[in-house]
Amino acid sequence: MVASETEVVETIGRAVSEMDSVLGRRISAMVISGASAPPRRGVTTQEGPQFLTARVLVAPMVRTLGYTEVTDIRDELEHTPGLVIAITAANHPLREASEKLIGAMRAEGTPYGMATDGIRWMMAATYGRRPKIVCMTDLRPYYLEALDRSRFRVAVPEDRRNLRLFSSVFSKQRSSRSTALSARRSVGRAHLDVTHHRRVQPVPSGQMAAVVPVLHQHPRRDVAAQGAVAYQADMPVPGYLGH
Repeated sequence: MVASETEVVETIGRAVSEMDSVLGRRISAMVISGASAPPRRGVTTQEGPQFLTARVLVAPMVRTLGYTEVTDIRDELEHTPGLVIAITAANHPLREASEKLIGAMRAEGTPYGMATDGIRWMMAATYGRRPKIVCMTDLRPYYLEALDRSRFRVAVPEDRRNLRLFSSVFSKQRSSRSTALSARRSVGRAHLDVTHHRRVQPVPSGQMAAVVPVLHQHPRRDVAAQGAVAYQADMPVPGYLGH
């Protein structure tokens, strides 16, 4: 069953609230905006960056996507029937996680996999004997929207088309038909806005576009004085930093 738009948005909102609770509003805003990775100190739950990412950002979203058997993620690689999930800490490069994912899929013969830092998500599928990354999406604009709402009680909604694409591509499939084909068809119908950011995605935009389709990755244009600053300039938004 494909996760609904509302379910994904609510999952993101709960993750922002939990990050605020665990890290404090200032540090939480820095992590969500992409200005820093989760810290190793000052975490109320005493969790390391990767475990915090897995518990707060990854596991709840994976369950929302239909993988209800995933209850607790404690390793870099999480296995569920027919799927491998490779995890790295929020805002860390995805290269290492994607390489581990491809290696695990090849070794185990797993048909599908995801690599994620909880905000950016890659989908891999096996063609013959070779697993390949087939698409990537960035949920940061929706996390920034949730951050706006938590700080200012109002937010300008992001375009939901890319959120629906994320849900349709990454949700647990109801049949054995190729997720990769579904992803490619969906991406083919989508408007691709491939404006990459050096911290969020260090690979140059032209090179990345040649490797995988990108479902959604752009600076926020609707709140130029707030969200765009955080996303384009690696700076936390001043209004987000109050305790």
